[in-house]
Amino acid sequence: MAQIPFKAKPIENPVGNALGFIKVLDDVQKAIVALPGVPSEMKVMLETPFEYLHIKEQKGFVHLFKTYGKDEVKIDEILKDIDKKTLNASPYGIDIYIWDSNDLFLKNKIKVIKERLGSLIYSEDETSMEEVVGKLLKEKGLTLSTAESSTGGLIASRIVNVAGSSAYFMGSIIAYSNQVKENILKVSKENIEKYGAVSEPVARQMAEGVKNLLKTDISLSDTGIAGPTGATPDKPLGLHYIGMGIKNKTVVEKVIFKGHRNDVRLRVSQHALNMLRLYLIK
Repeated sequence: MAQIPFKAKPIENPVGNALGFIKVLDDVQKAIVALPGVPSEMKVMLETPFEYLHIKEQKGFVHLFKTYGKDEVKIDEILKDIDKKTLNASPYGIDIYIWDSNDLFLKNKIKVIKERLGSLIYSEDETSMEEVVGKLLKEKGLTLSTAESSTGGLIASRIVNVAGSSAYFMGSIIAYSNQVKENILKVSKENIEKYGAVSEPVARQMAEGVKNLLKTDISLSDTGIAGPTGATPDKPLGLHYIGMGIKNKTVVEKVIFKGHRNDVRLRVSQHALNMLRLYLIK
């Protein structure tokens, strides 16, 4: 049995047991429509509230862009003349939803956004960064390894979430302690003592160490301060160095992410995967 609000109109469910209802709020000229969450049941019940409330259903078209590399404010500024859009920020980047009732208008918006954002766009559907990177590695026949400190294996975990990742991912070294950095990845003790574990030289040697150890084409590394403790006057919370070993060189990027510990770690993993993506699409 189910109870519905006083003077609400029940909506019968022809394919299930859960009822819905419409409750009109005359004082504010609004209505509450409650329907089951199961899509197959909800879909066949939608006509009732439209008819009861005398609403004509309008068909709309929606497109999604998943981006990484600029924050919400900058994306909004770039697309300030694009109407009917919503931006959603997360540790994965900025998702942009655009819609229009006219399919041709939407296609024109899509073209303009692609021209303006370029390589900031990593997906135009629900495909994740790790899936995008995995497809590129497989297409190019390249192998990958990771050496992780702050992320503690999060980059590797995301990579192996993708089915078929054994074709390109060889393994990971979780070098959380300095001893592991020194003994397994061959990071020099002198660099750790001189620059600290959170530093560009250490991230560089971590990337080079795992690349040599696991004999891969490419490697990713990270070292940083995820928080909430560990900051120093020279090294704030969120500071990370992310390394990438490619061919005969290693590049390191310095980033500072604010937020809760695990959000910071997720942002670091996304940044590392995006570094790899940008290299692979060159």
